[in-house]
Amino acid sequence: MSLLTVGINHNTAPVEVRERLAFDADAIPDTLASLLELPGVKEAAVLSTCNRTEVTCWREDDDTALIIPDWLSRHHEVDPEEIRPYLYNHNDSEAV
Repeated sequence: MSLLTVGINHNTAPVEVRERLAFDADAIPDTLASLLELPGVKEAAVLSTCNRTEVTCWREDDDTALIIPDWLSRHHEVDPEEIRPYLYNHNDSEAV
């Protein structure tokens, strides 16, 4: 198992893209429940501010790195190809 962070921030994306991936604080409990239903995700956390959105999870396998961007696009109803160039992945110690 390993730690994974998938995110977007002010260095990787324009504000228009970041706004589309922001999470409403009231939706966080349902968001976390949805994340935990994904295959391979054992624990999860979401950080969403005006400058960044990050999903961090404890995962069983490397396939989770592919699942999270697709989940983000479905959750926010955006085309995955529209956000993929702006996303970053950090693993293990870099994910902290």
